Amino acid sequence: MRARKTLAEYDLPGGFEHLAYADGRFLLVREEREEKKQTVHSVAYEWRPGKPPKKLNIIRPSAAGDEALYLESMLTPDGRYYCWSGPRRPSDRRRIEVIEVATGKVVARVPRPTQQAQSEPTFYLADGGRYLWAGCLKPGDAYQRYDLAGTGPPEPVSSAPVAVSPASDWLVVAQDPDPQRGVPCLQLRPWGKEQPWLKFVNQDLGSFGNWLSFSAFSASGRYLAWGTSGGTVTVVDLERLRKEVAAFEKAVAGY
Repeated sequence: MRARKTLAEYDLPGGFEHLAYADGRFLLVREEREEKKQTVHSVAYEWRPGKPPKKLNIIRPSAAGDEALYLESMLTPDGRYYCWSGPRRPSDRRRIEVIEVATGKVVARVPRPTQQAQSEPTFYLADGGRYLWAGCLKPGDAYQRYDLAGTGPPEPVSSAPVAVSPASDWLVVAQDPDPQRGVPCLQLRPWGKEQPWLKFVNQDLGSFGNWLSFSAFSASGRYLAWGTSGGTVTVVDLERLRKEVAAFEKAVAGY
């Protein structure tokens, strides 16, 4: 690192990828276009330090009738589950799929959440792959939360999170910019609650054209970090913050 020397370079086919690290290796999952065709497969690679990436398998082959690229995808931090939505064409085939990376097994398949012809399904898959939020990119639309470990129907919720703590006890929800509601913010909500416990508001989130680019919890769940499209990264110590809020509430109650 001090010498700023490139140790190795490896060529891969063109694609869009997600990367996770677990069990002493990197796991790379990519959307790769099939040669001379418009279809796109989801392909998994193993990448151990000092060795070139090793192609494992196609975990999501393009289905017959799918065309063009996907809409959205994510890989859980432990590399166990991959979530995908698509295809771009035809729109009536759009769906959300949750796939177990090691086996390629489809854990869940959710059809397009709305009957609108051009709607784009969107989702969030919690760490561990148990809970899936599915909805549509249309203001005012409700979301549904699926318990992939259960057999019951999905539960309607007002919105999907942008991050969930490892213990699934806290959710972070992004409030979109809306001039009528003031400055945009991030909401920290306890699990199962629609009302926020705390709102994070700062100038970076409120400036024009500068909005959330990522949000994530640390592995222990103690720290929450988010970054904006303007390049600012904020890190919050939630353990310390909870103590400060409790002390403030106690002081207020004493008046």
